[in-house]
Amino acid sequence: MSLLKRIFGSIVSVAAGWLACTGAWAVIAAILTLGEEGVATALFVGLGFAFYVGLVCGAFAFATWLLAFVWLYLFLPASSSLWSWRRAAPVGALVGAAIVAVPLLLFAREDGLGSLIVFVPSAALTGGVAAACAALTRRFFHASPQPAAFAG
Repeated sequence: MSLLKRIFGSIVSVAAGWLACTGAWAVIAAILTLGEEGVATALFVGLGFAFYVGLVCGAFAFATWLLAFVWLYLFLPASSSLWSWRRAAPVGALVGAAIVAVPLLLFAREDGLGSLIVFVPSAALTGGVAAACAALTRRFFHASPQPAAFAG
């Protein structure tokens, strides 16, 4: 049960990062549209853009979870200083940004480098929130079940 609980904790952490990224872009798109159009249009555009960013961000978040995050979450020793949210958040943000920036810089054509402006901050936000959430919820998801007290 403890292994499943830990895996679920890692999924919760990545989902929190994904929701932060998607929500941030929904608000940004709605605010940018609000100056030009009415509130209903701004909400529609914000939700539509959030859906698009959510799909893209979700693909990267799931792949990163599967390839790296779940393994770190399961096997990082409890004594590691990375379990402090003050350390985990910046490290997660840097790693998230690097996971997206390095392939974009290596493989994107010149006209595709503009996507760095959107995807690198999104990945940094996702990684930072996911790592902070993992650190903050570690005691709950890593706690082993307490044995029943012997009454006798």
